[in-house]
Amino acid sequence: RGAKVVHISVDGHCISPPEGFLIRKGPGVCHFDFAQEILFVDYLQPQQKKQYSRTDLRCIGHPSMDYEAPLMPCGFIFQFQLLTSWGDPYYIGLNGLEFYDEHGEKIVLTENHIAAFPDSVNILDGVYGDVRTPEKLVDGVNNSSDGRHTWLAPILPGLVNRVYVIFDKPMTVSMIKLWNYSKTPQRGLKEFGLLVDDLLVYNGILDIVSHIVHGILPTCDLVVPYHTILFTSDEKISHKEKNTVISNHVEDQDVRMMNENKIVIQSKKKQAADPALRPKTCITDKELIRRRRH
Repeated sequence: RGAKVVHISVDGHCISPPEGFLIRKGPGVCHFDFAQEILFVDYLQPQQKKQYSRTDLRCIGHPSMDYEAPLMPCGFIFQFQLLTSWGDPYYIGLNGLEFYDEHGEKIVLTENHIAAFPDSVNILDGVYGDVRTPEKLVDGVNNSSDGRHTWLAPILPGLVNRVYVIFDKPMTVSMIKLWNYSKTPQRGLKEFGLLVDDLLVYNGILDIVSHIVHGILPTCDLVVPYHTILFTSDEKISHKEKNTVISNHVEDQDVRMMNENKIVIQSKKKQAADPALRPKTCITDKELIRRRRH
């Protein structure tokens, strides 16, 4: 029922583009502030038409992929559904992420672009000031085991953890890089799905972070600090990222039924963890606390 296209006039003069302003669809949930900012200055210069749109259903294939992903999805809201961790039943996290546009250029992301649900471990009783909050996913410090530059959230009964990347105008994406949680690898993301404006475009498994001591086993492959979701047929990019492409398959082929974003039927072979046994965790910025005291 929300507006899709809006035309704006000031004192009888139309200041919107001929096709009007495209308004982002309401998410249907209150997991983040979904206010949309429209800057008139962005429309003063002639706009280049995008080569691809969200409804473009052409697909690309890669030798290391198990199914074909859509070519350069375009949309307002990119939603990661974090389905399982690498063994920890109480927490799930990531080190960081990066998005790249249709030209292969890195998209600048700020804390206004990122949100998560649940937001972080700070929603738990007795946890205050933990620095592992959603904006750490885009702070640029990704390949580190320093927990101060990571995001961590509790796994709650009946809920699917989500990370949102939100844009004020449709964004075409050719590649996404993900850094898994490294401080406690078992809390890293394993199975996940990616939705663009509520359309599922990807399912995959993100590898666990492996801590290899260099020099002890010289024949071991070096640890790749990130893994890539490719949505482009560009040969140069595909060749460069061929060793980092995420395996896009799900192991158990399990069925998960949801109603109003809550799980109503869950697999019997995966017993829910007892919330009463959840271990405590908290990382605070000690330097910041010291400065405040002085």
